[in-house]
Amino acid sequence: MKQGETEEEGQRKNLNKGKTTSDADENEAPGKEPQSDLEPEAPANVDRKELSIEELKSELDEKDKLAEEYYDRLLRIQAEFENYKKRTEKELAEYRAYANAKLIQDLLLVLDDFQNALTSDNEDSDVKYKRGFELIYKNFYGVLEREGVSEIKAQNEKFDPYKHEAVEIIPREDQPEHTVLGVVSPGYKYKDKILRPAKVQVATQPKVDEEKSKEAGKKNNDEKE
Repeated sequence: MKQGETEEEGQRKNLNKGKTTSDADENEAPGKEPQSDLEPEAPANVDRKELSIEELKSELDEKDKLAEEYYDRLLRIQAEFENYKKRTEKELAEYRAYANAKLIQDLLLVLDDFQNALTSDNEDSDVKYKRGFELIYKNFYGVLEREGVSEIKAQNEKFDPYKHEAVEIIPREDQPEHTVLGVVSPGYKYKDKILRPAKVQVATQPKVDEEKSKEAGKKNNDEKE
């Protein structure tokens, strides 16, 4: 204690000095980082994060370009398909409109035969007409055959309700039942499809008269006796 200082003043100075020393010791305590006016350093992985973002942006741009390319290609394919569809519909319409052109050309030849037959000389007209119409029939039937039309066989065939139409039933003992005896009107088929059935006469077994049957049975019994 210095001279001239009271005892109370000396105690106050010592108290303030101890408090200051305690604060200094706390600041220098182990495990405590010293305060600094410098800003904290940035983490080391910041650069890597920034690089990764740049890579993602680059990949996204590439994907956008690829998507645009695919979209343009899709538009071109769609346009080509629409053109193909229109072209096919046009060709189909033309085919339907002129599908019978070849048939008509062949029928024109038959028409020429009719004209030649009608304009022929009158000498021996009956014979010439007959020959002319025979030729016309032959040519016309040839046209139908080339197109796939054929006559249905009926004469002496067994009656087939799918191919034949019975217009007359004739009792016949000398023919098997359901045999076609005659053709009233020929039938035709186009490839495997029936265009019209043949109208035919069909044989059937004659019915036996009951009285005659009894008499025949009685006669047989008398002969046995």
